[in-house]
Amino acid sequence: MSLWMTKRTAKFLDKLKKEFSVIHDIGALRDVLDACVFFASSLVRVGGNFQALLPPMFEIKIIEIVTGHWNRGLETLSSTLELSREKGKVTALRNDSIGEFSNQLEEENDENILMAPRILLSYPPLGRLTNAYFSGLNELRRCLLPGVETLLKSSLYTFLTDIEKILQEFQRKVLTPGQKGEAEGLREIAALYRNEFDAVIKPLFKQGVDFALGYNIDRTMGKDDEGKSSEEVNDEAESTKSEEIDEGELSSEKEVVEEVKDEGELMKAEVKDEEELSSEKEVVEEVKDEGDVMKAEMKDEQELSSEDEVVEEVKDEGDKIDDDAED
Repeated sequence: MSLWMTKRTAKFLDKLKKEFSVIHDIGALRDVLDACVFFASSLVRVGGNFQALLPPMFEIKIIEIVTGHWNRGLETLSSTLELSREKGKVTALRNDSIGEFSNQLEEENDENILMAPRILLSYPPLGRLTNAYFSGLNELRRCLLPGVETLLKSSLYTFLTDIEKILQEFQRKVLTPGQKGEAEGLREIAALYRNEFDAVIKPLFKQGVDFALGYNIDRTMGKDDEGKSSEEVNDEAESTKSEEIDEGELSSEKEVVEEVKDEGELMKAEVKDEEELSSEKEVVEEVKDEGDVMKAEMKDEQELSSEDEVVEEVKDEGDKIDDDAED
């Protein structure tokens, strides 16, 4: 019975994976997940509960649906840039009328909305890319599983890398000699797009993922707490970065000074130890010399006492001889 249940469960999951190909909406995917969870829980009484096998399957499908929106945004961005380059026109790449009044637009006050910077309205291709990106993240509101976080951030890294490649390729092509049409305008736009990608798009998309996952982040992407523009914030970030580099170099110099100081103290300690050792050796030599002197004096005293004894013996013998002669 157990073997039969295992085989039937594996067959059901294989069929479920195949049917995933016809699902392109996370709302429908959520309904399928609810039905599968109910089905698996109903098999608990016969030992066939397979709920633990469902999350990995559905997490992959969720990421596939989300990145589907992102990939369509990439295709639109790439085709727009390429078409504009071929025609030599910058009309579709920049909207100057929006830029003049973007700062006057009313800000949203809803805490559940992540605010994108108004500067993106001046660059329609980047604006459409941003819309596609957030359309994908909005899908997560209907079905968000715990294991999605790692997969989502990995997909975001790939997505940002692809955007950067497209912008680099566009800039390389418009810088090629012989570009027809508004060559200078296209080159200026290419540089602006890359700057906006680094200063706005990349941090916005990273915070968007955190916001979609429920983390508490700063929602004012276009301005900071003091109402500064993204360019000013970027300049301050560069300044802060340079200050951090200077502090890092200063700390490195301090570390070198500390190391030299430690080495100096170590050398002093070694010299001190050597001096103490040499002092001990001198004391030992002095003690040894005093010992030799004392031995020599004792030897002389012994020799002197021996001579006195000999003299006494000779004197006694002389007195004895005198006494015999008188007799």
